[in-house]
This record gives sequence, C-alpha cells and structure tokens, in this order.
Amino acid sequence: MQHGFGLVVQIGDTFESIVRRAVEKGVIPAAQDDPEKWICDRVAKHREPGEPIVLESGDGRWYQISERKTRDDGIVVV
Repeated sequence: MQHGFGLVVQIGDTFESIVRRAVEKGVIPAAQDDPEKWICDRVAKHREPGEPIVLESGDGRWYQISERKTRDDGIVVV
C-alpha cells in the first residue's frame, strides 16, 4: 500500500520501521538534524497519542496526522 509520504507499507511493518524508512529516504525534513531523536520522539507520541501532529513532507506538502487508541489496544491513524 502506498503511504502519503511516498513509501510502500506492507502488512507486518512496525510503526517504527515505517518511520525509520521515511527518515532514511529524506521525506521528513524535520528529522534531518537529529534523526534518531526524532524517530524516538515520534514513536513515543504514536504510543501515547494526543493532539494531532503536523508534518511537512520532503515534497513540500503538509500533513495533519491524528492518532487514537482503540478499545483492543490498537492505534488508528488518520
């Protein structure tokens, strides 16, 4: 499945692996200064979702990402 940031996401991919791939491909400008810190912060926000997150992609598009926990301990991302 094609992700909004131009990444291919497959069943079984972890959230961290998807985010890490995006950072490695340079599609998240905010992560350039300290990629590992950005990845750790983003994964932490994903595990405990709160307010929507606004991110710029490498092609200049902006995304507002909302995450919510589900009753069965999953997380839905819109």
